[in-house]
Amino acid sequence: MYFDSASIGPKLVKDFPEISDDGSEATFEFSKPFADWQVGFAGIGPNGVGLPSHIVAKKALGIDDPEKGKQAILKAIKDKDTEKLSKISNTWNTGFDFTSMPEDEDLLVHNGPYKMTKFEEGQYVTLELDDKYTGPTKPKVDTVTVRYNGDPMAMVQAIENGEVDFTQPQATADVLSAAEDIDGVNVDSADGATYEHVDFTFDNKGPFDPAANGGDEEKAKKVRQAFLKTLPRQDIVDKIIKPLNPEAVTRDSFNQVPGSPMYDEIIKGNGMEDLKEVDLKGAKKLLKDAGVDAPKVRVMYDNTNSRRQQEFQLIKESAEKAGFKIEDVGDVNWGTRLGDGTYDVSLFGWQSESTGITDSDANYRTGAQNNYGGYSSKKTDKILDKIVGAPESEHAKLSTELEKQLTTDAFGAPLFQHPELVIYRDKLKNAKSTTVSPTIFWNYWEWETN
Repeated sequence: MYFDSASIGPKLVKDFPEISDDGSEATFEFSKPFADWQVGFAGIGPNGVGLPSHIVAKKALGIDDPEKGKQAILKAIKDKDTEKLSKISNTWNTGFDFTSMPEDEDLLVHNGPYKMTKFEEGQYVTLELDDKYTGPTKPKVDTVTVRYNGDPMAMVQAIENGEVDFTQPQATADVLSAAEDIDGVNVDSADGATYEHVDFTFDNKGPFDPAANGGDEEKAKKVRQAFLKTLPRQDIVDKIIKPLNPEAVTRDSFNQVPGSPMYDEIIKGNGMEDLKEVDLKGAKKLLKDAGVDAPKVRVMYDNTNSRRQQEFQLIKESAEKAGFKIEDVGDVNWGTRLGDGTYDVSLFGWQSESTGITDSDANYRTGAQNNYGGYSSKKTDKILDKIVGAPESEHAKLSTELEKQLTTDAFGAPLFQHPELVIYRDKLKNAKSTTVSPTIFWNYWEWETN
């Protein structure tokens, strides 16, 4: 596959799409029913953002004429011309990667209301309203500058100094307190789009891999189950999250946000009830039954992130009481290490990008793009196959079945929904967030300043 995606949707389109005579529309036909056809997939949908075909053709095939370039790309796909497709996909995948303002203006072609006018690496990007834009939702703000800063307190300081009007730093009690003390600044708190979770590595010859347990899957599973019994999920919520959101609860579903329509039904049958409380006695028994003594577990997380530092310490203290030896392999560049086998437990967050039931398929399917731990289960794959084409009436039932299988296999565990702070100055109107990506940017066309 030249153009890969974590979404399961594109894999269900087997035939070349029907292209309108003027080349402005494409009709895709799924080879079988797709549960999330209304949501869109891989950037295709009502709000999908692609790349300009005429620029791709210019860079990949050397065709300057826009119309000829577009037709050349369509022909290459239709004819399955591997030589041209290789060039096209390479440009598509990497040709528009840049970290500062490019000299090549072709790379700045856009299909939205804003054009990029400045881009300083690691500092900021400036967007200005394009007077040629004719779309249905024209923004009221002429210029938007997005500044980069990974320090939550520095982001609050930028608000106080009037350097920015709107920010969404990682929420901590100190950040909340500092923001609330600033005159002329509003602070909204709610659940965010990201949830924290613990995942195991199944294929690195570590303590949770059958290969390190004489090839015995049941033995490896008992070690995973033992570790899960030590997770202080409620303690983490009480000590780290509730100071920001007094109503916070543990997230007990792998795939649904607390309060969503299917959530209550799913958590009744997914088996997460067994992990409500820490069970050190049960963990010790499982390790004994498995014949494993003091297994060493390497935990990877962002060790520059204060919240995750606290999470790690709570997890470490609890797991070591049951006999595990915890090794800190935290790394600020943790994201580049996902799937490299140098850790046994990962601690990070997934952000919801849609409300689709197939949205998390790539997290669990054998060999899928987001399955960093190397988890593989024929039973899980079969359930995922059912979910792909399931009618709405079957969504809750199959989602529960999927999550029950994940808990049975001791895949890992969800922890909590990230608390989210939206901090903005009085001058900015209609600033708000949402529980799916792109969070604070979702309604940019409604922003107003005075």
